[in-house]
Amino acid sequence: MQDSRLFRTSSLTATVMAGLIAALLALSPLAPLTLMAHADANRPDLVPGIEEDSTAPENVILMENYSEDVNCPDSGLFIRLLVTNVKKTVGIITVDVHGDNPDEFLRERVGRARVAAIKGNTPVCVPVEQPGFYAIALYHDKNANKKLDKNWLGIPREPVGLSQNPKLSLSRPKYENSAFEVTKEGADLQITLKNAI
Repeated sequence: MQDSRLFRTSSLTATVMAGLIAALLALSPLAPLTLMAHADANRPDLVPGIEEDSTAPENVILMENYSEDVNCPDSGLFIRLLVTNVKKTVGIITVDVHGDNPDEFLRERVGRARVAAIKGNTPVCVPVEQPGFYAIALYHDKNANKKLDKNWLGIPREPVGLSQNPKLSLSRPKYENSAFEVTKEGADLQITLKNAI
C-alpha cells in the first residue's frame, strides 16, 4: 500500500514539474528563441528568426580590418554594428535582421550576417535593402555549428543580444524595445552580448 502511494506521489510530482518547466519556458525572455526545438514544420509562424532552414537571405561578410571601427563597403546600405562583450575569439557571431512588423519579431527574418568572433569587440557590416525600421537579434555561436545551443529547458547556452540592448526579463522581448531606424546613410549600432542564464 505504501509503495502504491509513493508511485502516485512521484507521478504527481513529475506532472507538476513538467507543468512548471513549460510555464518557465513560456515566460523566458528568450522564449521565442526556444521554439526552434518545438516548432512545427507546417507552422512557419512558429519558427523563430534564428531558425536555420529559413528562406531569408544569408549574407556572410568577412571583414579584413578587425578594428573597433566598422568599415563597410562604399556602395550599398549597411548597419554598422559593433558587437561588444565577446568573451573569446572562437566561433562566429550570427546576426539576424528583422523587419518592421512587430508580430514577426524573432519569428521571421529579412536577412542574416555571420562573421568570425573577435574577443572584446567584433565589427559587423550588415547589409539591408532599404531605409526603414529594423530590429536585430544575435548570438555568439561558440562552436560554429550554425545554431543556437540551448540547455534542456530550451534556454540559450550561448551569449545572445538584441538591438537597443533591452534588459532581459521573464517576458517576451518586444519589438518596440529593440527597433531602430536605418536612414539612407545607414545606421550605427552597438549590441552587448549577455548570457541568458
